[in-house]
Amino acid sequence: MTKADLADKIHEHLYYRNGSTKKECSDLTDLVFEVMNRAIVEEGKLKVASFGNFEVKQKRTRRGRNSPSSIPKVPLTYICAPD
Repeated sequence: MTKADLADKIHEHLYYRNGSTKKECSDLTDLVFEVMNRAIVEEGKLKVASFGNFEVKQKRTRRGRNSPSSIPKVPLTYICAPD
């Protein structure tokens, strides 16, 4: 499921309740992910009951690459992964 699919599902539920537009639901979806991202960055972790736990973990440096072209990219040192 993509973020757009999620926004569409939210629209299906909210349209019948209060007439929300697709744009409003898309903005709401973006806002939720923005708030989650900020919480992870500022606090290093995020716990949402019945959804999941996320935290920033430091791992050894490795080289990322662009798979189709195999061109090496910048070193990657931090990831955000579910527990």
